[in-house]
Amino acid sequence: MNTQILHEYQQKITILAILCSKTSKHYSTYKNALVLPNILITAALTILNSIITDVNNIKLVNITLSASSTLLIALDKSFQFSEKASLFFKSSTNLITLSHSIDKYKVNPTNDNSNEFVNHLINQYDSIIENITYEIPSYIIDNVLQQFDDNMINEIQLPIIMLTSGSVKIKKNKISPNMLLSIPTHIRRLSSKNSLDNNVDLNAS
Repeated sequence: MNTQILHEYQQKITILAILCSKTSKHYSTYKNALVLPNILITAALTILNSIITDVNNIKLVNITLSASSTLLIALDKSFQFSEKASLFFKSSTNLITLSHSIDKYKVNPTNDNSNEFVNHLINQYDSIIENITYEIPSYIIDNVLQQFDDNMINEIQLPIIMLTSGSVKIKKNKISPNMLLSIPTHIRRLSSKNSLDNNVDLNAS
C-alpha cells in the first residue's frame, strides 16, 4: 500500500517540479528584460556624468535616465517578476529534493517507519503546495499536459494545481477516477463550480 502511495506521490512531485522549473524560467525572462536595461542605464549615467560638462545638459540626461530606471524598477516590483522567479525556483529545488528522498527510501526501505516516512512526505509536499502563492501560466500547464497522451493521462497522478487550473479545459475522457480521488473533497467542489469545464463533474466518484 505504502509503495503505491510513494509511487503516486513521486509522479505528482516530478510533474510539479517540471512546472515550477518552467515557470521560474518564464518569470526570469521578464525579470532579466527589466534588469539588464537598468544596468545599462546606470552605466550610461556614470559615463555621461564624466563626459558632459554642460550643467543643463547633464541635468536633463540625469532626469531622463533616472526616470527610466525608476520606471523599470517599479514595473518589476508591480508585477513581482523577481519574487515569482525566486519562489518557483525554490519550489522546484525542494520538490527535486523530495523526489530524491523517495528514491533513497526505495533503495533502503524500513518497514518499521514506512508510515512515518509517508506522512512526512505528504506533509512536505502539502507545505510546498501551500507556499506556491502565484499562478502558473496556463501555457506552461498546457505544454506539460501535451507531453502525455490520453492513456498516460489516465494512468499517472497529476498535481492538483493542474486539475484545478481555471484556464485549462481538461476533457472528460482525460479524467480518470484515480485522478478524481486524489483531489480533496473541498477542492473538488470548488473546482467543479469555478475552475474546470462545466461538462466535467469533479464530484463524481
